[in-house]
Amino acid sequence: MSSAAHLRSPLVERRPRSEQTGRQIASLLPPHTHYVQPLSGTLEVLLHKPCSALETVNDVDRELVTFWKVLRDRPAELARACALTPHSRVDFSSAISGSRIPGEANEVEIARRVWLRLNHSQSGPARMRPQWQNAATHRKMASALDIAIDQMTETAARIKRVSLESAAPVKLIAAVARQLGVCIYLDLRPDVFGAQGASLVHGARVEPVQVLRAVSTAKAAVVIRAERSAITDSPVRSWTCTSVGEQRDGSAVHLWSNRVLSMQEHLFDLGDYGLGAT
Repeated sequence: MSSAAHLRSPLVERRPRSEQTGRQIASLLPPHTHYVQPLSGTLEVLLHKPCSALETVNDVDRELVTFWKVLRDRPAELARACALTPHSRVDFSSAISGSRIPGEANEVEIARRVWLRLNHSQSGPARMRPQWQNAATHRKMASALDIAIDQMTETAARIKRVSLESAAPVKLIAAVARQLGVCIYLDLRPDVFGAQGASLVHGARVEPVQVLRAVSTAKAAVVIRAERSAITDSPVRSWTCTSVGEQRDGSAVHLWSNRVLSMQEHLFDLGDYGLGAT
């Protein structure tokens, strides 16, 4: 397995099962030349898939765009800012309070706050619950954050060619849905959907039913991670459902697609990442 298979974004969900699920979903994506994520969400699937000729991720409030820009262009500054971030309830609460940061704040501080609210959480980026339970949990979290900081440069190298869009999700879907070679990936889990660039501040985000309606007639490949209840009465209810992995409560992760999903053997080819031996 290549070293690329171990890339972990500062935006990822930290539990081992989440890491494994990200790899599994990436391995099931239909063959494509353009990967499109209309809702920003986590980066687990993107980082665990081979580089495509084109990759587009959407961010409607532009804070994630700022995060990625700083990660790409100024990774050392961001790593330093994050390394000096205390495990502080006040700092965490400020980052997720819903209030805009001061207008004079620089891009590194904006990026640090995004990193903070997406990282300092127990169960992934959208739950945003600080881990104050006990000392052992605190130590585990500190170790995970150190890993994230150490790998920022690697992550920046992986996403340097990713196009950062800032459009209404339904509008972006409409622009690519008829194109062959496109693979649209959506994460519609309730605890993730609300933090996917449709920000905590603006509160102006598309509803899941609108997204499902937009992809229902797509000619492009579509893969949706969602709970069964979100799909039951939706326009995509007749699509193929594939179960992946197992969560802590024993329930499987469900993927719906307008394609039959199968494992892609080339998932971890070094050449796909430009990290082959020299």
